[in-house]
Amino acid sequence: MPRTRLQTFARLRRAQIDDIEELVGLSRHFTGTVPDWQGLIGDQPDWQGLIGDPGAYVLVATECQLVVGAALLCHAPMAAEARLAWLIVAPDARGRGVGQLLIDMAIGQARSQGAALVEGHEPIGAHGLAQLYLHFGFAGVGEGRWVFGLWNGHQARSYCDIEVPQQPAARQADALSQTLLSALGALDAGMLLTPRARQVLAHELATGGAGSETCRMAMAASRRRFFVHLAPSLASSLRRRIGPDLGEWIVADDDALTPEKLIGHLSRHHLPMLRLTVPRHGRGKRWLMITGFDGFLFRLHDVTEVQNPELPLAVTAAELREAMADLKGSEHLLLAKVL
Repeated sequence: MPRTRLQTFARLRRAQIDDIEELVGLSRHFTGTVPDWQGLIGDQPDWQGLIGDPGAYVLVATECQLVVGAALLCHAPMAAEARLAWLIVAPDARGRGVGQLLIDMAIGQARSQGAALVEGHEPIGAHGLAQLYLHFGFAGVGEGRWVFGLWNGHQARSYCDIEVPQQPAARQADALSQTLLSALGALDAGMLLTPRARQVLAHELATGGAGSETCRMAMAASRRRFFVHLAPSLASSLRRRIGPDLGEWIVADDDALTPEKLIGHLSRHHLPMLRLTVPRHGRGKRWLMITGFDGFLFRLHDVTEVQNPELPLAVTAAELREAMADLKGSEHLLLAKVL
């Protein structure tokens, strides 16, 4: 949680049936409406139904055993997105940090259950909620919606996280080459990311001769003296094509990639690039660069087109394993630099 001075002695716990009467009284201070959750949320939530719902996490803050605040986190088990659907602090308890404690606990709960994103809702007329979201690093996306990515600095950074700058491409067709060059720059801080360098690399990828995008990316990286790990069949074929000078930079790697193996590569600051379909995003097979893992979530960058840098993709290990089920040897490579 951001460093701040809290003036509350509130205790936080999960709501119980005995809290329903106080929750009903507290909800009378709530203005506006919130998005529905299985018919259980409206102007007056069905607290009994929510407390018994496995996809709803009702959190209460108490002072002297009186409920002074509550938050509702809607999150299906292991889903990648959670929703902070309801947040209220009693008027006479505001300004002391109760809301901060509730949000911090809700984010921690979402993260521990595998969520990649927390979406907050700001009803019309809500008092001070926008400032609270901003304080925690939520990004406003319009229409009263706020989004918090679990990779945006609020949580501890992963020991194997690699920052890859995403630069807007002049054309969508240039996104692959620009992201590849940015990845090489992330592995070697001395590499100049100049417009001319991007132009040369784009030309190399466009005119790399016959072969898949994987081969063309591998050739472009090997010319800059980066080790490229490929499937054995692809590595031997590529070595024959490019000769011994560049062939020494092509490394045959095992076909059987798993999330666990990717974590090992990330810990050595290797950058995996995989052509995957992530079911939750449902946009067909796309080149994705995996840049980090923090014990709960993998962070991915869409290489096919430059995405909103505020909202990097994040998936659970289970999602990634499912996406890798039909991964072919020609659809992945790893970039590495020996410093």
